Amino acid sequence: MTGISTQTIDDFLGDLASRSSTPGGGSLAAINAAEAAALMAMVIEFSGEDLKAHLAGVKDTIEYFKQLADDDITAFRNVMKFWKDGSPEEQANAALEAAEVPRRLINIANELLPIIVQLADRGNKNLISDVAIAADLLVSVFRASDLNILINLPQRPEAFEAAMSTSASAQRQLTDLSQAIRESLT
Repeated sequence: MTGISTQTIDDFLGDLASRSSTPGGGSLAAINAAEAAALMAMVIEFSGEDLKAHLAGVKDTIEYFKQLADDDITAFRNVMKFWKDGSPEEQANAALEAAEVPRRLINIANELLPIIVQLADRGNKNLISDVAIAADLLVSVFRASDLNILINLPQRPEAFEAAMSTSASAQRQLTDLSQAIRESLT
């Protein structure tokens, strides 16, 4: 299988809709994060010079999120492999690896929060709905990542609890930001 980023949208959606466990929700969450970052990059491109300093970093996150989509597929395939034929230790390690992908997704997506707040405040006002859409996409990324940690690690090490706490805080901030934008448009 080639990487998700080399697939057409039709091919990716076809794979997602197929009778296969990969790609699944974790890969889709990473792609949603890449879409949110791409919207943010577009808003930066149309905004003032003071925001341009964020452009390269936001574009880098797009590539990182695409890699996480592929990493999720690899990790979940290992879960399935060891679920059938592995020792309890191999199963536990595969589950930990599968939960690591959404933990990384939470941590990198969280780095976008200060930037999206700046875009809502100082970005091109003609694109403010795109900022709200990026915020809503990120909320779904955090929620999906939480679910993927929960399914893979019912007993979570502290690092995963910390990531889920970060996720909850980010969801609140992004929901408030999106709602404020919506209210400004009505």
